[in-house]
Amino acid sequence: MSKEPGPLGAGLRIEWHPVQDSNLRPLAPEASALFTELTGRRWKSLYMQPRTCQNGRGFVQPVSGHGAAVHLAEEHMDVEAVFFDVGNTLIYPQPPVGEVYARALRQAGIEADADLAEKHFQETWVRLRGRRPPGVLEYGTTEAEAIEWWRRVVRESFRPFGEPEDFDALFKGLWEHFASGRAWRVFDDVLPTVAELERRGVQFGLISNWDVRLENVLRDLGLWGRFRWPVVSAHVGTEKPEAAIFRHALDLCGLSPGRVLHVGDSYEEDVRGARRAGLQAVWLRRGAADGGQGVIEGLGELLPMLG
Repeated sequence: MSKEPGPLGAGLRIEWHPVQDSNLRPLAPEASALFTELTGRRWKSLYMQPRTCQNGRGFVQPVSGHGAAVHLAEEHMDVEAVFFDVGNTLIYPQPPVGEVYARALRQAGIEADADLAEKHFQETWVRLRGRRPPGVLEYGTTEAEAIEWWRRVVRESFRPFGEPEDFDALFKGLWEHFASGRAWRVFDDVLPTVAELERRGVQFGLISNWDVRLENVLRDLGLWGRFRWPVVSAHVGTEKPEAAIFRHALDLCGLSPGRVLHVGDSYEEDVRGARRAGLQAVWLRRGAADGGQGVIEGLGELLPMLG
């Protein structure tokens, strides 16, 4: 057995072992990319099998195509501040977007299925994000810019069903709906995590790609005042995964990057973006099994990592 430090330095211990179990499953592409980044090595193939550490905490055992297994044992993270993503990390839309869109279309006399509406919304979201010129914010920095973006999203999401006669009135209702906390729910593990961080004296904030409505949404949900440093792309003029938004957060908290942890559900925006800026990062994959090193299924798993 040999040991070597990973490129992330403190908090990671890598141990290489001979393979003894052939009952393995291929690692998902996202997990393989994360493991490759953690180890700083290229791998022919990666597999995993869930196991349990002696201290009761889980880890995965990826295996290279050359027969070398890897045991990643996570140390406690030594941080002074934690930042959280918002969408699908702290809150989620309820009812789902597709259900809201389909209901609006039916009220306008157009038949629409909620699942299909959700599918068209997700596809439109990805397509329009891919069309943005470099350096252009997704939601802009003003209400007018955000309205322009969301009008395009809604109109193109509706296109397969047909556009309502009074699109402007329908869009206005949707804009106001998602500007209210009534359209959103807080994940069950958020408030207990926030309360425990407060009890421990750990300061925390937000780093979110969102439009100008986020403050109102979080105030309605009773969250805005709980986070000392709210960093919203529409307010600061830059968004994840750009390093500038993370540097803005660091300026607010006055800490060096290695003393700050960021938690979010997007591997590219939250994990890779934070790490490129020098922060520690944890990938939140709600409902995912066998997440592995640096990946949690819920915020309840974060607290033991902080010691």
